[in-house]
Amino acid sequence: MITEEVARLKMSVARFKHQHQGGTMPVLGGDPVSEPASRGFTEATKILLDTCESDIENLKRVELRASRCRTAYGKSDAEIQNMFARADASVPGVLADNRQ
Repeated sequence: MITEEVARLKMSVARFKHQHQGGTMPVLGGDPVSEPASRGFTEATKILLDTCESDIENLKRVELRASRCRTAYGKSDAEIQNMFARADASVPGVLADNRQ
């Protein structure tokens, strides 16, 4: 499950970078802004992308640790997913596929 989320997030970051000249802030609403404001938006966007990439790396580490725990406890990915599904089903407002 975590691996799938890592892949999804990596794809989102890559798509944004591809669509917006390597991660620069796109023109918003067609309104011109000053050069300092444009640089500020681009810098803020870079910080956000860096944070996303850091979070992706953290999720990869979590997945590695979870994988080691699964192995240590002798559980398969399917068994773990079933456990989460059962737990989610018991919590009001949580959808079966974990998306709200």
